Amino acid sequence: MRPKDVDPHAPADSGAGGPEGGTPLLAVTDLSAAVRRRQGPLPVVRGVSFQLRQGQTLVLLGESGSGKSVTALALMDLLPTGVEVTGGRVEVAGTDLRSLTPAARRRHVGGTMAMVFQDSISALNPVMRVGDQIAEAVRQRDGASRAQARTRAIELMTRVRIPSAEQRYRDFPHEFSGGMRQRVVIAIALALRPRVLIADEPTTALDVSVQAQILALLAELQQESRMGLVLITHDLGVAATVADRVAVMYAGRIVEIADAAELFNRPVHPYTAGLFGSVPQMSGGGSDLRPIPGSPPSLVAIPRGCPFHPRCPLAVERCRVRLPEPENVREGHTVACHLSQEIVNGR
Repeated sequence: MRPKDVDPHAPADSGAGGPEGGTPLLAVTDLSAAVRRRQGPLPVVRGVSFQLRQGQTLVLLGESGSGKSVTALALMDLLPTGVEVTGGRVEVAGTDLRSLTPAARRRHVGGTMAMVFQDSISALNPVMRVGDQIAEAVRQRDGASRAQARTRAIELMTRVRIPSAEQRYRDFPHEFSGGMRQRVVIAIALALRPRVLIADEPTTALDVSVQAQILALLAELQQESRMGLVLITHDLGVAATVADRVAVMYAGRIVEIADAAELFNRPVHPYTAGLFGSVPQMSGGGSDLRPIPGSPPSLVAIPRGCPFHPRCPLAVERCRVRLPEPENVREGHTVACHLSQEIVNGR
């Protein structure tokens, strides 16, 4: 896995998650969310903080159940019934979403952000022609006439490289392949002209060659519009290919966040190192894989102290009793581990 090339002339990074200077497109501070229950709230996202700037790609990386998708839905104000934001701030283009009324919040999110969902067949209306679905988004965003929206929808279909866009405008979702359906979903998101695009596992159900095409398309579209991209994945190869920064999540928290090259070359948190050790390497010389022992904790039974300590080969007593706070171990590299300084110093 070779991390995405990093511009050596890019601004230095702040520890919380992005280059310094200017207002970030998206600033998330201590975001928490929980499931409402009779027994009391069940936390599913706990104290998540990061920043995203213009033209930057941030990857949220972690196993299933780590809180990645709930974080994305919280950012988009799309949490399902029974799940609610319980604390923190989400600032989009300088506006704190939590300070707005629900109606104003939906307007602000709709005018600045868009989301590409994992399952394209579920994201599309099966009995509505795909072109009309794109055109509907155009009309909602721009107040365009039907004719204008149709023209714009065909332009967007062409932009995401759907062949014979004018003819395929009238096709239904089931008449498209999985990769082409995902392009339709991306076209709908682009119709909203977002400054921030959130893509939740957009290539999971696709074969490897189509995955590469979709990732290349997202990168090209991002470069054209300079939008910020939050990409959610559990695939280390995808993260290495596209990320400027990577935030590793475990049990609802970000345990490590750094520039992609820094994280892949010098991981600090034992969980991050464990993820990398459990994946085959092209240059590994046949060395054995090192799977992380055990399983991620259940949300209803998060261990006391560091949630990773039952699986961690380096755990000591304080790991079992006290939750570690994030700290900067290098410039722009933040880790939530009691032993981070010892690991960095090789002890």
